[in-house]
Amino acid sequence: MCDAARWFGPETVLRRLAAAPVIVAERGVDYTRLGALIGLVTAPTILIDQASKRYVVHHFRMYETWPLIRNWLDLTYTLNPGAAFSLFAPLWPLVVLGALTASGVAFGIVAGAGLERLVLEGERVSSRLRAG
Repeated sequence: MCDAARWFGPETVLRRLAAAPVIVAERGVDYTRLGALIGLVTAPTILIDQASKRYVVHHFRMYETWPLIRNWLDLTYTLNPGAAFSLFAPLWPLVVLGALTASGVAFGIVAGAGLERLVLEGERVSSRLRAG
């Protein structure tokens, strides 16, 4: 087995996903912790991103720059009609299809891991009931 398969193979990824304490609890997905992760990290990031975009659109002229941290980080108003620095702008339907496909595959992997845990738990309970 090559090093890449050992570190990134499907069995390794599913095993690590199933053992991840933040997302998966002993009996399936821990929605409380997952919700907290989304609420405390993702939601504020999206809100700050959207607020800064709205501010720039309403208060900056095109290509105007404002230094946030002098000589290190500037805020500049430009337009980007496509993904990856407009490289795929004419191919946007293909990019959207690819993103949806990748999301579906990722969801299938996570749902499959959860279903596998559910089946294993059901088998364990069933064997306990049969044993007495």
